Amino acid sequence: MNSFVRDKIKLKLTDIDWNKINLLFPLDKSKEHKELRKILFNKFDKRGKGWLTLIDCEKGIKDVLKQPIPRPCVLCAYHISRDAVKSVKNKRYDDE
Repeated sequence: MNSFVRDKIKLKLTDIDWNKINLLFPLDKSKEHKELRKILFNKFDKRGKGWLTLIDCEKGIKDVLKQPIPRPCVLCAYHISRDAVKSVKNKRYDDE
């Protein structure tokens, strides 16, 4: 779906299957979920930069997770996560 068509579609929060979304994101603090997060991150980070832009996140959600999530939700989550790690500049995700 191109951006023109995507911008014309207005998703409502009630149109999203949040249970399915929660299952797609490995949020647990277990070792297995940490590994799954690394795999997911690497799928989103197609250029191998070690960090994600907002565009990478939007494209990853669309291409990898194949889920429609409203842009304001993605934007809010992106800014919260970006602000949470501002003090960790120049550290690649896979350096842990």
